[in-house]
Amino acid sequence: MKNILILMLLLLAACQSSLNNFKSNNAPNVTNEKNDPASVATHYNQLAKSFLQKKDLVSAEKNVQESIRYAKQANSTTLLARDYVMYGNIKMQQNDPISAKEQYLNAIAIAEKHHLQQLTAQAYKGLGIAYAALGDYTIAEKNVQESITYATKANNMSLLAHDYITCGNMKMQQADPIGAKEQYLSAIAIGEQQHLPQITAPAYKGLGMELLKIYELVQADLPKICSTTSAMLQIASSVQMENKTYNSNLGKFRDIYNNKCVAINNPRKN
Repeated sequence: MKNILILMLLLLAACQSSLNNFKSNNAPNVTNEKNDPASVATHYNQLAKSFLQKKDLVSAEKNVQESIRYAKQANSTTLLARDYVMYGNIKMQQNDPISAKEQYLNAIAIAEKHHLQQLTAQAYKGLGIAYAALGDYTIAEKNVQESITYATKANNMSLLAHDYITCGNMKMQQADPIGAKEQYLSAIAIGEQQHLPQITAPAYKGLGMELLKIYELVQADLPKICSTTSAMLQIASSVQMENKTYNSNLGKFRDIYNNKCVAINNPRKN
């Protein structure tokens, strides 16, 4: 009787372990005929996306690899290009832009050939970010410009606005706040027209950083910057917004102009 009880407890523990594994992985039963390769690929892709959001990059990579395997079995170019884009995103999160480039290029090769404009745009954007991470901003910007072209063709306003924000961020990384301003304003125009606060918020933040960078440049080379102060103030004042960071930096910039630039532009006569 005692042996039977022990055996039952062991069986119960094994069942519980299997149930926990099922809940954690939620993997499809690939032996089930109802699970065709395309649906299995989609399931693994969703798992990879979930793990990526949770920053579990090891599990995310394993699941996207499975998704790629089943997308190939399904002979689905759309699913395969989608998976390569996600794989590139995972590699970027792993701080591996070289491997990310390979995945984005895989996606571009498929998406361009089969006229998948939205996926092509996403892949080019990822490729641009990977090049920026490697410090090659010239190629980075060219790739994001390609993304803008395809996002426009796809009429995907959200993706297009994100591209402009990405370009703005790259300009800021190159200490070009004036160039960044144009990109952020393009994103804001789309975000406000399409009522996309998730677009306008980071674009406004970018504009605030642009003004802060100008403020830093004023401190570094006051006479040179003061010679173009009026133009800069016109740029800053052309955007009316309720944004604390932006307005705070604009206030700092105006203070510099009023307190220092005016004195330089209009020296006192003895």
